[in-house]
Amino acid sequence: MLLGGNVAAAGVQPRDWDGDKAPPEGVAEAYSPDAVAPDFPDGYRPPDGDGPYNSWTDPYHPLKNPDKDPGAAWDRPPGANLPDNSPGVLTSTTDWPWGEKYYASEFDASLVVTNNCDTPQPVKITIDNLPYLTLPESVIVPKGQTVITGKVKLPPEPPPPIRLGLPGEPGWGHVEFPPIIVPPGMPPPKLHQPNFAEIKGTVVTWHPWVPSGGGAECYPKRQTYEASGHIHFRPPPPDGGDGGPQRIATPDVCEVWWNIGVPPAQWDGEDCTRKIRELARRYIDLVLAPYILNAPEEWLWLPEAGAVDTMSIEDLIAVKVRADTLLGLPQ
Repeated sequence: MLLGGNVAAAGVQPRDWDGDKAPPEGVAEAYSPDAVAPDFPDGYRPPDGDGPYNSWTDPYHPLKNPDKDPGAAWDRPPGANLPDNSPGVLTSTTDWPWGEKYYASEFDASLVVTNNCDTPQPVKITIDNLPYLTLPESVIVPKGQTVITGKVKLPPEPPPPIRLGLPGEPGWGHVEFPPIIVPPGMPPPKLHQPNFAEIKGTVVTWHPWVPSGGGAECYPKRQTYEASGHIHFRPPPPDGGDGGPQRIATPDVCEVWWNIGVPPAQWDGEDCTRKIRELARRYIDLVLAPYILNAPEEWLWLPEAGAVDTMSIEDLIAVKVRADTLLGLPQ
């Protein structure tokens, strides 16, 4: 029978990983995904004693270890349990696109972990080839879906390569495209910055086998999240300034409000609606324009120019906060 039918038929009590102590000497090495039963060392007495081996009652079975993924050799064969009647590892792969990012950005990257057991369960997390991503090494997740948020801190801009000065040698860093006129009602052109580093790495979550965890799918599972995207050079601040893209004017009280997102202490009740609408238009037209040109599909949520003239200060600040987050700017 498959996936534990023998347990119900035999009326045995399944056992989970024995986390209170390490397996006895030689036991961890006794298991093989190709064997009907482990080759236990002499002197070790398994939970079932002299009876037939049953992986469902074995507290040291490698599929039950929450701290170690046993590897691809233990993956579930199509339509069958493994020879020792353990279920094998259920595997799946999910695309995890990060989109178009920029050097020195800081942002959150969230993945969704699903626990099909009826009880909270441990999940081990392994990161491969994403050195700028930080996630917890392990978490306990309740039944259902849980969002796990990691922190990303991308590296600073790299130095330029050695240039040979050859004719037609491409530029380095952010590339200024010529002025482009978009006809009314037409989508923005898709012009992608040519200099970028590729984001390509994986995060693997390991869900151990918990026979007594309840639920019809409380089986060992390995979920692979394949991250993808690009890291670009930032465009220079507008007008050659050095205050960063979020600073676009000599600050008065209204401009300070726009920059910090809340009314400043020196605000005396002045109506800043008109001024902040002006700043929002400049921010979209001057600061965000090259980012939008590089990845227009990521900015479809932006309000149209005419809508800015009717928006409240709170809504305009919310637009700026969302845009700064997408740019990876500190909040």
